[in-house]
Amino acid sequence: MEKEQGSSVDLHGHTGTVMGVSVFRGSDGNPRIVSGSNDKTLKVWNAESGECERTLQGHTHWVECVLVFVGSDGNPRIVSGSNDETLKVWNAESGLCERTLEGHANIVDCVAVFMGSDGNPRIVSGSHDDTLKVWNAESGLCERTLRGHTDTINCVSVFVGSDGNPRIVSGSDDNTLKVWNAESGLRERTLYGHTKWVGCVAVFRGSDGKNRIVSGSNDTTLKVWNAESGLCQRTLQGHTDWVNCVLVFMSSDGYPRIVSGSYDKTLRVWDAESGVCERTLQGHPYSFQCVSMFLGLDGMNRIVLGNWKDIKVLHLSYFDLLAELRRRIRELEEIIEELKSRPPGEDYYREAEKDFNERMNDMI
Repeated sequence: MEKEQGSSVDLHGHTGTVMGVSVFRGSDGNPRIVSGSNDKTLKVWNAESGECERTLQGHTHWVECVLVFVGSDGNPRIVSGSNDETLKVWNAESGLCERTLEGHANIVDCVAVFMGSDGNPRIVSGSHDDTLKVWNAESGLCERTLRGHTDTINCVSVFVGSDGNPRIVSGSDDNTLKVWNAESGLRERTLYGHTKWVGCVAVFRGSDGKNRIVSGSNDTTLKVWNAESGLCQRTLQGHTDWVNCVLVFMSSDGYPRIVSGSYDKTLRVWDAESGVCERTLQGHPYSFQCVSMFLGLDGMNRIVLGNWKDIKVLHLSYFDLLAELRRRIRELEEIIEELKSRPPGEDYYREAEKDFNERMNDMI
């Protein structure tokens, strides 16, 4: 299997395992990376230069998860969850802790943010106390507790349903995912299929315009689900150890890709529609704990990974090559169609079709 094509940059500074990464654009227009670690700190990095701009201290135990959202004042905020059973909301520009959210009775393992019907952001957190909590991001008050899982909640994501209302999807050590109405807190459906605990989850929109859920599990597989019906549409197999993290993004060729990281120390890139594994990135000494992505100042996607104590930033030329391949195929197909419209019985159509097939074989 191939190692990654393209450049990579390692960011050093944490003294413990990096458990979570997220990204935002600073007031200067440059992308930033924020990371949370077992060393009890968060760090904010300039994504272009790799410089650590500030360290956020306040948690008294491991930082398990981190996410960036836009506050009601239009400025970015960081929310982090910790083994100290709290969440903290930080000003992303100054690094000041604005509030601490207390209420969980065990480790806070995951966090997501959605926009409430009143136009204000809400934080949703999942914990080892088997519950999710929905918090008002501005006041820090817990508005509701969601109960239904029977074991630790490892991951959470949010999406807007076909009715225009926000939904929460959570994954647990009880081997299931659950979809919840974010406003009422009611559980709408449970997704069964994984044979071991669910460790990560993401949501994307399929080519048919409908939401899909993708989950990764300790059973070494990923599954793609119809978010409305709860049906499993495909299972992605290839990893040889449990799947730690998952991300979906729109690649430079205009098609969605799933990126998954595993304890098998590989990163896999999958076609989100077909489920085909297009690329395996290997050669890394440690497993991948977390993944995010940002758009560089050059307009190209960068993948951000937590790889033990370091943060790895990857620029994959693979996607640029794939976009060029698709462009060339379209040009050749247009030539064939044009030749088909010419009078029959002429040799150039047969010769052009032969040339087309030869070029296709060369490019594949």
